[in-house]
Amino acid sequence: MVSKTWYHFTLIYLGSRIIAAEPPRLGTAFKNVQGTFWSTSAWIQDCSFQHWPQPADLPPVAVAKNLYLGAGYCGACVAISAANSRAPPKRGIINTKCVDCPNNALDISPPLWNAVTPKNTRGVIPGKGSIDWTVVPCNFTSDMLLINKEGSSINWFAMQAANSNAPVKSLVVRSAVGLPWLPTTRQDYNFFTRDGLNKSPTVDVEVTCTNGKKVMARNVPLECGIPNNGEILHLVKWVRDLEREHESTH
Repeated sequence: MVSKTWYHFTLIYLGSRIIAAEPPRLGTAFKNVQGTFWSTSAWIQDCSFQHWPQPADLPPVAVAKNLYLGAGYCGACVAISAANSRAPPKRGIINTKCVDCPNNALDISPPLWNAVTPKNTRGVIPGKGSIDWTVVPCNFTSDMLLINKEGSSINWFAMQAANSNAPVKSLVVRSAVGLPWLPTTRQDYNFFTRDGLNKSPTVDVEVTCTNGKKVMARNVPLECGIPNNGEILHLVKWVRDLEREHESTH
């Protein structure tokens, strides 16, 4: 028996293919790996968070490309500390990949790097060092966001799930209640895509996170809404939080 709790759910609609790596589970950890100072850090990067404002107190972090593949780490929150440090870790959020980093490394924005990296014998914070890091809950208090990509329509489904407390594992879609759920493909730019869905102007969407939590939105419009100076205005409503740990109705 699945318990169902109804929530008000906000969806934002906006509008750009690759084999996905397995997204991380909460608690995934890496010890004594490389950390570097990301001097040109900016929020809008490979994860395409143009329409999701940077969460407060979560500086951006780039993850090594061996982990990024398929954008599975996009939006994951991480706790970072200097390797073998007893100091409390500091938190950041993955928003892009580091193409030059060795496996499992992080490239860290200035405020976060300075907070976790001890000074050397000359009293200077170095630009590279060894770190420990773990995937942790983001602890957002607001709802998950579903974001349509510019250009999405009844002929091409492209949606991003953002503001998730655990990394997003998958997104499935159906044209109407009673029809089968259809898988989507997560692209390297962090949108789940699929070709036309029986020309239906609205769809049901179900997002599964790596901790087993599921969120479903009904009757989601596929159009992006009316652009205004590059911003998407189409705000909608809803949804049901299924919170099923092991069960699926697919």
